[in-house]
This record gives sequence, C-alpha cells and structure tokens, in this order.
Amino acid sequence: MDDDLKPIRPMLPARHQPGLFSLNISSISLKDTQQQLEFPFFALSKKPDLSVRRYEDHLGNSLEITPSVKGLPTLYDKDFLICAISNVMDRLNRGEFASRRVRMYAADMLEFTNRSRSGRDYMALDDAITRLRGCTIKTNIRTGDIYRASTFGLIESGDLVRKYGWDGRLQYVEITLSEWLWNAIEARQVLTLHPHYFRLRQPLERRLYEIARKFCGRQAEWRISLVLLHERSGSKGNLRLFRQAVRRLATQGELLDYAVVFDSRRDMAIFQRQEGSLVDQIPSVSGQPPVTLPDSAAAEARRRHGEKIGLAAAERDWRRWMNRKGVRPTNPAALFLSFLDIWADRRRRNAAAADSADGNKSDWIQEMAGEWWKTLGNSERTAWRQEVGERVELEDGEGWFRSEKSMARAAFNARWRHQDCPTEEMELPPQLLARAVDRAGPDTDAQDFEEAWRKWIAKQPDWRKDTWLFSVLEFAGKHR
Repeated sequence: MDDDLKPIRPMLPARHQPGLFSLNISSISLKDTQQQLEFPFFALSKKPDLSVRRYEDHLGNSLEITPSVKGLPTLYDKDFLICAISNVMDRLNRGEFASRRVRMYAADMLEFTNRSRSGRDYMALDDAITRLRGCTIKTNIRTGDIYRASTFGLIESGDLVRKYGWDGRLQYVEITLSEWLWNAIEARQVLTLHPHYFRLRQPLERRLYEIARKFCGRQAEWRISLVLLHERSGSKGNLRLFRQAVRRLATQGELLDYAVVFDSRRDMAIFQRQEGSLVDQIPSVSGQPPVTLPDSAAAEARRRHGEKIGLAAAERDWRRWMNRKGVRPTNPAALFLSFLDIWADRRRRNAAAADSADGNKSDWIQEMAGEWWKTLGNSERTAWRQEVGERVELEDGEGWFRSEKSMARAAFNARWRHQDCPTEEMELPPQLLARAVDRAGPDTDAQDFEEAWRKWIAKQPDWRKDTWLFSVLEFAGKHR
C-alpha cells in the first residue's frame, strides 16, 4: 500500500516526560531551515528509494538528489537533522558559541524526537546518519546571501561514539552540518515548528504541515493547485492517489496549526491558519508581537466579497502596507476589512482593464487554452490528461468526464494560470505574448515588450501579480 493511502490514525503519544537533566522538547524550540521546508529533499516512504530525485520550480530553483546504497534520506531521518539545527539555534539565541559540529547524547536525541530507547531506535539513528551522509545533493537553491550551484551531502560527517566493551553501547553522536545548511542558519533562514511535530504519525501529514508552515505562515489562508502540491510534497504516488490522500486528510487528518480544505471544483488545496495557533505566538523579527486576525475577519471578508476573494494575497499586501507605514492597529479586523475594500476594488478594475484591452467580450483564456492545446503532440496531451485527470470528481462521489475543450482549459490553467508570477526565467504563454504584442501595436518587438513587462510587474503589488495573465494585456493596452 502506498504510504499516502495508509489509514489515518491518531497522533503518536508523547513518549517522554521532561526530565531534570535531559534535552527536552519544552526547553528547546523545534527549528528547521526554510529551504528544507520549501523543497522536497526527503522521501516520504520508509522503503529504500534508490532512484535519483529531480525537482525544478518555475523560478529555476533546481534540486537533484542521488541516494546512497541505503536509499534516499527519509522524512523520519530528518528528525535528527531538526534536532541538530534546533540545538544550534538555541545556542545562538542565548548568545553562546555554536559551530557546524554538533555533539548530542544519543538518548537525548531519541527523547527529543519522541522516540523510544529500544535497540531498534538506536539502529534507526545509525541508519539515518548513514543516509544523510551518503546522499549527494546538487542544487542552485540559495542559502544566506550565497547563490551558487553546489554538490554536497546534508551532513559532512557523522560520528557515533560507543562505549568500549562487550555491549558497545552508543553514547553520543557528533554531526557536522554541511556548509550549505550552515549558511541558512547563520542568515537566520529558519522557522519554528510546532512542539508536537514529531507526534504526527503519517509522513504526508508532516510534509503538508511543513509546506503550510513555510507558505501559509501567519496568513489567514494560502491556496495551491493539487498538481503543484503533489510536486512540492515529493510524493511518489500518482496524482489520483495523492488527491484521495489530501481529501482524506482534509476530513480526518491533523496539521497542528493549520487545517486543509480540498476544493474539488478547482482541484486545489486551501491551507487555513487555525485561530489561537502557536505560530501566532512566535515573536516577530522586530521584537513586537505579530498582529493577528480573528477568524471572524475572514468570514466577514467572504460575506462582503464572495468566496473567490484572495484572502492570502490581500493579507500579505495588508501586512506589507502596515510595515511600510509603521501602523500598529488597535482593531486589526476593522483595519483589514477597510483595506480589503480598496484592495478588491483595485483588483476588479485591473481585470476590467484587461477585458477592455482584449477588445471583445469572449472568453480569451479559453481561446488561448484551445490554441495552446492544438500545439501539443499526442504524447504531451496524454501526459496532461493523466496530470489533471480525465474526470471531474465531486465531493458526493458524482462527477463527469472532461470534454476536449474542458481538458484544454484545465491543462492550460495547471501549466500557466495557477503558476506564480513569472518574473524570473519562466516563459510567458506564446499565445498570450502574441495577443499582447498585437494589442500594443504593429511596430512592437515581442522580446522588448516581454522585457519591459517583466520589469514593470516586478514592481507591482502582490494583488496585481496574482492576476499576472490579465496584467500582460493591461500593460499592452497602456503602451499602444
């Protein structure tokens, strides 16, 4: 059975009570680097995975992991890496000296990661160190202010020191973190995890919590298509099984600070921060307590502007506006709703400008989807059918099979519309670029227009970037 489809069981029990002299979970906060939360470095299955893993996002961040003979490092192996990173960050936060070489008692590491102290768990620690050291990672993902293509292991070395004698009992472990990880730690590119992270039983639960922690954070909600979530999670199962797993997690799973809602109509996952979550209690960088929004604000926002309002993008722009103006509201909900009224009005005017720039009232996205679909070969169309699913499933078990027109639009949305704003290396849809150049005028050079648009959109607020497809035509209309 695929790990994604295992029956959901309750969280693991807390196996240890805080001791007087032990490294306990109540004294040291769980920390992990933002890069490891964002990208799929670890396998979700405990079964040895000997395949080379490759991942690349739309911004050009690439990742290639070559496993050792014992397989790729798993999400459970990551527990001990989190333990080491948390230990280092605790020292740095207390103003003490810390280095890449971390020494910890093996028993304390097992207690910190909520494991028992059986012989099997000590052997699992040994195997985890081997996989973390044995894998070879090639990536251009930036840590700190260092941006370069690097090849390394997650740890440079791992020493397991045993007592000399007939029993050879494991005493302590010394881990040397890679320079790539250390750059992230020195730059404080780390996030605090929930204290009960190690009690999450299923690897998919842990991975989705990590993604929510990185991208949703303190926002009211964050949305992502199932296609992109499947890629970012690192799941080896096909998209259909992954969709079933997310749907089941939405009703039965546990994501600690967050809840996940599955939107079957749009084939999206919606992560929502739960009221009173521990992430709200983490101090902000400035030292002031973060401004939090009650759930009632989200409910009122949807009542005013409908279910389709992009609350995550609105809240992100609202917080940036407050930081820029130095505002500390006494009534955050009232201020956010006032900001949202202006934000939503600007967004509607932006969409209307794109429609008028197009010159007709037809569904131009559907037209572009059809044009793009015709350029694909049979093998590419088959791959997209498998990616987005030939059947639209509803929550009540009903559904329908997609028509060719519907399939073209679903594939186009997954390929282009649901992607983040392509301000870096990702290309624009050629059909959209041709339409925009035509609107801008007969003397417009396509390459010059695209470069000008990229510079313009990079300076725009997030609400405009979220509708970047429309902004291309709006920009063309302004530069006729």
